[in-house]
Amino acid sequence: MSARGIRTSVAAMLAMWVSLSGVCRAASAPPAPAVTAPANTAAALYDAGNAEARQGHPALAVLDYKRAQLLDPADPDIAANLHQVRESAGLPPQTGGWLVAHERFASPNFMYWLGVFGLASAGVSLVILRARRLAARQTYRTPLRIVAISGGLLALLSVGDALATNALLHEYVVLDTAPATGSPVANGAPLFTVIQADVVHGREQHQGYLLVTDSQGRQGWVARTHLAAVVLD
Repeated sequence: MSARGIRTSVAAMLAMWVSLSGVCRAASAPPAPAVTAPANTAAALYDAGNAEARQGHPALAVLDYKRAQLLDPADPDIAANLHQVRESAGLPPQTGGWLVAHERFASPNFMYWLGVFGLASAGVSLVILRARRLAARQTYRTPLRIVAISGGLLALLSVGDALATNALLHEYVVLDTAPATGSPVANGAPLFTVIQADVVHGREQHQGYLLVTDSQGRQGWVARTHLAAVVLD
């Protein structure tokens, strides 16, 4: 394999790696409690959500369930209890595109490493295919091409999951019913009301206020004291 060919392959692999690593690491960041407190696993957050629900704290229950669901998205009990507590709070079923309509089968961290494995498999296979000695042997070419294509598909799946998961980084649970105003000031004119235990998406922040979009697509500024981020910075 020529030096130019090696440089081209390595450069392409590094470019794909940087892109995949940056997107997936940003999207796979778990809630801060899961990092700072080892006890806060998906199971512990699920139990905390159950306790909050029993005590009549729907917003905190939704927050715990959402964080547990991020760590273990395929757990049916978490999904069922989240649906139940939202229903008991008088909230409509949550909508959120593909991630909500289709159950995920793995956590963002797993998808990240699956993408890394796929990218590495594809890269190694392509490098070997470009080697003159092995490329001339038909016996090796077909299996290597299959591995390269499969690895590329895994990498694309990981990137797609990371992009979709990115929406979760901007989710906030409404801790108590509050007005959404047209401007980020205390005496702003209210446009609508965000409901306790509902999940909204944050857009931008300004002086203690967050521009949110609710489930009906309405936008307004809400004081941060009324909101809790599902994924902490």
